[in-house]
Amino acid sequence: MALLNPKKSEQEKPFQEEATNAPSDTIKVAGSGSAAAQNARNIPLIIGREFKAKVQKRSFAIATGILVVLVILAAFVPTIIELLTSNSQTKLVVVSNAGTVAGQDVIKYFDSRLNVNYDQNGNIKPLAAGKKPEFEIKAGQAGELDNLRKQVQDGKLDMVLNINRAANGELSFDYYGSGGPTSPSGIKIRSVATEMSFVDRLGRLNIPQNQLAGLFAQPQFKATSSTEEKSGRTPAETGAAYIIVLAGIILIFSTIQVYGQGVAQGATEEKSNRVMEIIVNAATPFQLMAGKIIGIGLAGIVQLGIMVIVGGAAFLAQGPIKDALLGNSSGGTSIDITGLSLSLLVVMLTYFILGFLLYSTIFAAVGSLVSRTEDLQNALGPLTFIFLAAYLGSIFGLNVPDASWVVVMSHIPFFSPTMMLMRVGMGSVAWWELPLNLVVMVVTIIIMFWLCSRVYRAGVLMYGQKPGFGKLLKLMVSR
Repeated sequence: MALLNPKKSEQEKPFQEEATNAPSDTIKVAGSGSAAAQNARNIPLIIGREFKAKVQKRSFAIATGILVVLVILAAFVPTIIELLTSNSQTKLVVVSNAGTVAGQDVIKYFDSRLNVNYDQNGNIKPLAAGKKPEFEIKAGQAGELDNLRKQVQDGKLDMVLNINRAANGELSFDYYGSGGPTSPSGIKIRSVATEMSFVDRLGRLNIPQNQLAGLFAQPQFKATSSTEEKSGRTPAETGAAYIIVLAGIILIFSTIQVYGQGVAQGATEEKSNRVMEIIVNAATPFQLMAGKIIGIGLAGIVQLGIMVIVGGAAFLAQGPIKDALLGNSSGGTSIDITGLSLSLLVVMLTYFILGFLLYSTIFAAVGSLVSRTEDLQNALGPLTFIFLAAYLGSIFGLNVPDASWVVVMSHIPFFSPTMMLMRVGMGSVAWWELPLNLVVMVVTIIIMFWLCSRVYRAGVLMYGQKPGFGKLLKLMVSR
């Protein structure tokens, strides 16, 4: 297929005259003057045109509104969960045929063990005023066992525990519950049952009760996380960083994917409706590509900035709203970002910009090779797969940020936007890694922009050829 000459001949009319017959969304740019003067004049005009065309669409406003609502809901997930569970209790019925245990009533024994709260140092923490205990424990009769099991099946009870004493004096426990013995509540009950059996044995050996009371006292237990010690963050700050990093990874992936495809689609549409043949007479393919990438990228930054601001405000407002809804009964699930350095948000914005510039240059190059919009998704498949691998690697790496494969992947430019953000957020990056990675990213972007501009220059006026990475690489290295 013939390749049209993008250079303007002396016989051709100026672009300003020809543009009168062009579609209304084309932009009037000047084709005279030096290359530097043309770049300084044309690129800002193209940037403005692409930015306005993107943000003025109804779909942009609708998508932004939906994302803002999702961000607000995500920010209030801890409060919503606690609001829904603040008055819920696990209903347990204990049927005891064992009498007392070391002089204690069985029901009171279970209540004292299951409904006690401990802090991180093993000290008993009083229940917040107005908040119900985790377990609602009631006594049952042996003749009610069949009926109680039926209530568990119907969802009216959570579990039934039948306690008997064998002829040799040993206690036996028969547990029946909806969650099974390996559920969190089942594990707690089994732990108390084990403790009760041991205390009962000691009581039958005539060991004084005042000594028995101290046998299961919680020891002083200080826990230090190596990750938190390395990052210098408190557990609350680590939790906030985890949430922000996870949200940042999702936002970077989805935003770059959407706006990168927008760059490719714009190039394909202008090529398919022949507008490109008019525009390249006044603006060079380099100017068109640069203006399109920066203009659409600015629209992405605006949308991302709105979500970050709204999300930050929602996180900050979570505490007061939680107190208003739950009062003093609120627990410790709130996430405070006030103590978290804003540097993490700066890193997120930086890697969004760098990631968008890197991927959008290739998106634009691929889009310039496609003559029909219906063929675009297939042509972008390999690039989308690479970015998806970076996204999934970042999600899986959240729990192992120091793993060797995570470190290696984070320094590969195509994986860096999400992988390095994850590592920085989780505090596993050495002081020299971040600046080195940023330099590598910038150099890679410059190289890819130069290579992809060569593809874009030839591809925008090339029709009828099958797009593919083989063709892409061939145009990159051709003179």
